[in-house]
Amino acid sequence: MLDYQQALDSRWDLFATARWFRNVAQYDSSSAASSWGPATHQRNETWTENQSYLLGSRYHDERLLSELRGAFAKQDAYDYPDSRGLDQADARTYTRQYSANWVNSFKLNEVWTLGGGADWQRDMLDDRSRSYGSLYPADAKERDNTGLYALAQFDNQGWQAELSGRSDDNEQFGRHNTWQTGAGWRFVEDYRLSARYGTGFRAPTFNDLYYPGSGNPDLTPEESKSSELMLDGQTAGLAWRVTGYRNDITQMIQWGPNSQGMWRPQNVGKVRIDGVELEGEFDIGWLSHRVAAEYKQPKDRNSDKQQPLIARQGVKWVAQAQWQRLDGSVSWIYQGERYGDAANTVELGGYSLWHLAVGYQLTPALKASGKINNLLDKHYQTAVGYPADERAYYLTLDYAL
Repeated sequence: MLDYQQALDSRWDLFATARWFRNVAQYDSSSAASSWGPATHQRNETWTENQSYLLGSRYHDERLLSELRGAFAKQDAYDYPDSRGLDQADARTYTRQYSANWVNSFKLNEVWTLGGGADWQRDMLDDRSRSYGSLYPADAKERDNTGLYALAQFDNQGWQAELSGRSDDNEQFGRHNTWQTGAGWRFVEDYRLSARYGTGFRAPTFNDLYYPGSGNPDLTPEESKSSELMLDGQTAGLAWRVTGYRNDITQMIQWGPNSQGMWRPQNVGKVRIDGVELEGEFDIGWLSHRVAAEYKQPKDRNSDKQQPLIARQGVKWVAQAQWQRLDGSVSWIYQGERYGDAANTVELGGYSLWHLAVGYQLTPALKASGKINNLLDKHYQTAVGYPADERAYYLTLDYAL
């Protein structure tokens, strides 16, 4: 990844980012005998290459912030038996994405701020794409989404409020209008009570629809209604927050094994997720700590079963420190038990992971960083039959021009 930022003067900035990565993975594609055919024993391989580029400019002064950015991303993905190789893959997709985004914020006075903007995105499926040798339908080749949004914010220290609205015109799924509102009351110094409510819309991505061997072209958009009540404050050096929330999701898009055992996204009719989250930040000596704990009940409202692959309990702790040119962090993550299927007959055990990261500023412009994920090489599954990554090592060099 390359990142570039340049200040043209005290008000104008330019920035650009380029990113590339390639991933090759293997999985068990064996199947038992069924009406679809005899039993098979096969190992498949997926090969994915991603590139993305972003260019933008930002203007800011005492009252106005305006940012314009354009981006391009491409993904080439293949799925094939490992005995055949990449060049003979019958399942392959070549997706391209173009996007532009314009964001504005204007401070009217000491208490009122207005914002708004527009964004545009074009998703394209290259003509060379194949689904096990077959061409994709003509209407799957390209779609545009254009969005317009506006917001108003009020803040007089004691009270805060916000109202926003957005309209998306999706070429494939039509127009969808969403909105959000919220208010906060600082009833005493350092303590605030807040409430939010909003609606949402999410169209299936091209990967959801057409990823080789796994995409589901019959998906419909996901719609949601969310509400939350939050209390936050500062007590004896501890910054803390308690949040209770409810998310009602219609036609939720979730990846999981279907009735034939194939891993693909599906729409889940009605899902309700009720939860409570506790967060805290504090310092002990030279260590800064962030802790978060969450309990939630993800329910399929049609079957009254727990939504698969979503744990009820989760905890995360991160400790960070910096000394001269050296910085580092250690983190611990816990995920509780969850079910691997919609019928709640297969239970996946909970797991905890340790991660370690260090960085060293070699020069004012050059920084070297290293990271080890799953430090203790924990063996666990996030889905039935899909072992998660073992211990992984990462090395990064960042150069600032």
